[in-house]
Amino acid sequence: MEEKELLKQILEKMTSMEKEISGLKEGQKEHTQLLKAIEHRVEVSDARLCRMEEDVTQIKGHITRITNHLLDHDTDIRLIKKMMSK
Repeated sequence: MEEKELLKQILEKMTSMEKEISGLKEGQKEHTQLLKAIEHRVEVSDARLCRMEEDVTQIKGHITRITNHLLDHDTDIRLIKKMMSK
């Protein structure tokens, strides 16, 4: 094989490899963008979950206060009934 032909084949191979590498770099960029989008979504989801946990805690507090008020009213009603029955 002639030296010129060998150099041509080497050049063709290198050109092919450069195209492959370029394609791989583009794929890597796409994967990086997807990863960043997923990380952002996770952060948003975590923030929403945290807010929901705070809301649930607040609702539990409201329910506890309402339950206590109902128990107080129930006690008051029993006392009134007892006083009325005398």
